[in-house]
Amino acid sequence: MVSGQLEERVASLEREFAVLKQLAFCKGPERDWRSTFGMFAGDSGFDDVLRLGREFRQREGIEDRDDARA
Repeated sequence: MVSGQLEERVASLEREFAVLKQLAFCKGPERDWRSTFGMFAGDSGFDDVLRLGREFRQREGIEDRDDARA
């Protein structure tokens, strides 16, 4: 491989790496619990998840914490 071609490929890889690095470390808008609170309200599928989790904990003898849905 000719030296010029190698330098061109390395420069191209460095540019691509810079873009990937920026994307990997770029922070999006900060989110907190309030942005997701209530997102499963009225979702029967989520109610099933809670029920199945409760049944599993009971089977395994894991103490269930106080839960309004229990």
